[in-house]
Amino acid sequence: MFATLAKAIALGFAVAAPVGPISVLCMQRTLTIGRAAGLATGLGIALADAVYAALAAGGVGFAADFLVAQARWLLLAAGVFLVVLGLKILKTEPKTLGGKVSDGALGRDVLTAFALTMANPMTILALVAAFAALGLAEAGDTLRSGVLLVAGVFAGSMAWWIGLVAGVSMIHHQISPTAVHWINRAAGLVLAGFGAFAFGRGLVPG
Repeated sequence: MFATLAKAIALGFAVAAPVGPISVLCMQRTLTIGRAAGLATGLGIALADAVYAALAAGGVGFAADFLVAQARWLLLAAGVFLVVLGLKILKTEPKTLGGKVSDGALGRDVLTAFALTMANPMTILALVAAFAALGLAEAGDTLRSGVLLVAGVFAGSMAWWIGLVAGVSMIHHQISPTAVHWINRAAGLVLAGFGAFAFGRGLVPG
């Protein structure tokens, strides 16, 4: 059991680690809003990873097939969302760190990160392949083992985001407000660029 949990944690960490639009969003929120916003974003991502891990561990092939079949529409939706989010960040001045963040704002941070992560159906295919490669496919046959796998993936993913938020928070005080302003602008452009790319991919018949 311990070996299974350790593999699942390592897998969750590895799934979360690649840099992409979600990573940019997590860092931008941490830098311009604060640790709570960054952790809320990471929580949303880790929850989505756990949902995909549950589908993969349960061998729910029809779910994977359905998500892959809808990949074009998911890309279009994610592309529009990222462009809108990026443009909104471009027009918004960074908040003063240390200010109170409302529970509603943190809830939105969780939901937006969850939705963006769920809009990438390749995650479930990567988890299915990784489960097979690591010998975890059979480990999810029982309810107890399946829960262990999902919990491990969630814990590994969340560990990455906690570490990322902590790292960004540590260097924040070394960055001037002017630099934060331009980093915020750059993050908005990057997110809008990712969105335009995703939307363009969604337009191409696949």
